[in-house]
Amino acid sequence: MKSLRGMSYEDYGISKERYLELKHFCLQYEEKKKNVRPEKQAEQKENFIRDCELIEQAAKQTDEMLSPYILKCVATGWPYEYLGNVPVSRNDFYGYRRLFFHHLDKVR
Repeated sequence: MKSLRGMSYEDYGISKERYLELKHFCLQYEEKKKNVRPEKQAEQKENFIRDCELIEQAAKQTDEMLSPYILKCVATGWPYEYLGNVPVSRNDFYGYRRLFFHHLDKVR
C-alpha cells in the first residue's frame, strides 16, 4: 500500500477530466454559501446547502484536523503556502488533498 504522499489521482480512479470537474465544483463553494438566502427558491437553496455539505463532509472524512485547511484550499484555489500554519508538510498536505477528492468523488 502506498502512502498518501505517493498516491496519484489515477490511483484513486479519478481521470484528469473528473478531477477538473470536482475542482470547479469546489471552487463554487463560497458562492453557494453566500447564495443560501431566504429569497432563493427552496429547491435551489436546498441544492446549494447539499453541495456545501458534501464538500464539508469529504473534508472532515479526509482528516478532521486538516479539514479547515483542505476546505480553504479547495474552495479558494489557494496553494499550501497561503493557508497559514498547516500542521503537516506540503507533500503530506497534497496527499490529503488528493484523498479529499477521492472522498468527494465517491459521494458525488
